[in-house]
Amino acid sequence: MHENQVGGFDYFHVEHFRPKSNPRFRDLTHNYYNLYYSCPICNRFKGASWPNDPVVGNSIPSFIDPSKNDYNHIFNVDDNGLLSGKTVAAKYMIEKINLNRPQLIIARKIDSLNKKMEEVIDKVFVQLSRCLISKDDEVIEYGKQLLESFHSLLDSKKLYSSLSPYEKNEISRQ
Repeated sequence: MHENQVGGFDYFHVEHFRPKSNPRFRDLTHNYYNLYYSCPICNRFKGASWPNDPVVGNSIPSFIDPSKNDYNHIFNVDDNGLLSGKTVAAKYMIEKINLNRPQLIIARKIDSLNKKMEEVIDKVFVQLSRCLISKDDEVIEYGKQLLESFHSLLDSKKLYSSLSPYEKNEISRQ
C-alpha cells in the first residue's frame, strides 16, 4: 500500500518489529534493522504482540520479517481483494493485524483495477498511434479526438488513484 492511501508519510509510524516494550528486545529499540515503516493502523493492531520468534517455513504463529521474506510468496490476494495466508504465520498476521479490514480490501481492489486499467491504456495507446500515422485524414482526426478523450480519462484516473479509503485516525475493527 502506498502511504498516500492513508494520508501521506505524516500518518505512517516507525514500527519496532521486535517490540521495544518486551524486555528481551530492549537493546533493539534503536536498532535500524528492527525498525520498519508501518501503516499506523497495522502498527496499533500489532502493538506489543510477539507470540514466537519467526522460524524457517513460517510454520508457527509469528510475525514474518519483511526484510527476510517476500510477502508475495507468503500471501495471496483473491479477485475480491481478500488476503489469505500460505503459512501458519501468514494466517496469524492476517488475523492479528486485521489485514482484511474493509479499507484494505477496498485498497486492494483499487490496486487491481489500476493494474488492469494500465494494461488497457497500453493497448489503447498502440491503437491510437496507428490512427495518428494513418494516411487517411479522417482517421487521423478521429485519432486526435480519441487521444483528447483519453487524456481526460487519464486525469480522472490520477485523481481517483489519489483517494484514500481511510478516515483520519480510523483504527477500529468492523
